[in-house]
Amino acid sequence: MTSFRIAIAQPTITADARGNGRKVRELMREAASEQARLVQFPEGLLSGYAKEQIADWDDVDWAAVREKFEQITALAAELELWVLLGSAHPLTPPNRPHNSLYVISDQGRVVDRYDKRFCSNTEITRFYSPGFEPVVFDIDGFRFGCVICIEITFRSCSRSTSD
Repeated sequence: MTSFRIAIAQPTITADARGNGRKVRELMREAASEQARLVQFPEGLLSGYAKEQIADWDDVDWAAVREKFEQITALAAELELWVLLGSAHPLTPPNRPHNSLYVISDQGRVVDRYDKRFCSNTEITRFYSPGFEPVVFDIDGFRFGCVICIEITFRSCSRSTSD
């Protein structure tokens, strides 16, 4: 393959996981209709984004997040579309969630999850637990790496390989 089509989606993020999930599925269908192989969504989309929509993680409907996530993975398989989906990933209390990107294959399986490693002072003290590992994945011979937000400016976010 010499080309690769990526759809970038930037919908409005709300605190309503059901509405966010509906919007994700709508945009997945649109991306697939345009022959995209991968669709990328922003951080915090499914769960709602801390500091903006989420003031307290106890307010998140985690059951709705899980339900919509399952629908999204099923649709990824149906559409044969890779999905990079931003959402908070809950941890065992009292730990705050990770700010994560889920890598969902065109078979509807989560093949990896990237947890933001470089958090701001506000994020680390009030909203998120940092991640530890870089994530790199391949689709059709193309290699992708994950970063979230300001991490794009840090050289240490990338992982070099001999490929």
